[in-house]
Amino acid sequence: MVDAKDIISLLGATINHQVNEYLRYLSDLHIVTLQKRIEELRDRNNFGYFFVTVIVMLFLATIVEAALHRFFPNFNIYSSYAFSWTFLIGGFLIPWLLAASKMKLSLQEIGITTKKLRKSMVEGLIFSCLAVLFLFGIVLLIDPLIPEKTLTENFLNLYFPLAKIPYLFHSFIQEALRAVIQISIQKFFRDAHWLYSVSITAVIFGMCHAHFGIDAILMTLIASILFGAIYIRTYNIFGVTLFHFVVGFLVFQIGLL
Repeated sequence: MVDAKDIISLLGATINHQVNEYLRYLSDLHIVTLQKRIEELRDRNNFGYFFVTVIVMLFLATIVEAALHRFFPNFNIYSSYAFSWTFLIGGFLIPWLLAASKMKLSLQEIGITTKKLRKSMVEGLIFSCLAVLFLFGIVLLIDPLIPEKTLTENFLNLYFPLAKIPYLFHSFIQEALRAVIQISIQKFFRDAHWLYSVSITAVIFGMCHAHFGIDAILMTLIASILFGAIYIRTYNIFGVTLFHFVVGFLVFQIGLL
């Protein structure tokens, strides 16, 4: 053929280009696969830290419950701020800070951020108002059954003592811990629909309140599901902290627990 060498050179260059492109594609695909595998191994490793922390936390809660039942049967844990803070910091905060450092969770990942802050606070305020109305309805229903508690009277004569201000920070710490647990479970199970993460987190929080009695366990379980569901709307803990504070304040001030 006329100009055969030029044609062969053009075909060779084209084939070489296509082979190089295909090899580059395979290389990129292999890198993506390796990166995904590395992330899966990292998540499994992090879940190991998470699992150990949960076991330690539940063990401490069980020890506290047994000790109170055995040595302090008449101790009123609801009225002791020292016990509440000691139990929160020693039994929950310190183990979770250690676990979070091992898992390399950033503050932004657990929701301590300004991202979606406004939406989070607005929703927290709305849910808080709904909680006030809901609890008032509950009080009206059960007050005739336990008139000695004077729940309606307590609700109508609510006041905010300055001693309750630290409970806001108490609620914030609890929601930060909840976020660490919930995010860890969500990552491990690839829980796009949040069902597993919210449910398991609620069960863990309920178990950690065993020393408060069955009423506290059930109330914590229900509240934790609500808190978790609200949190995943924005992945910002400030709004749900406000909601947690309002609900907790009303429950204790009214005398439901």
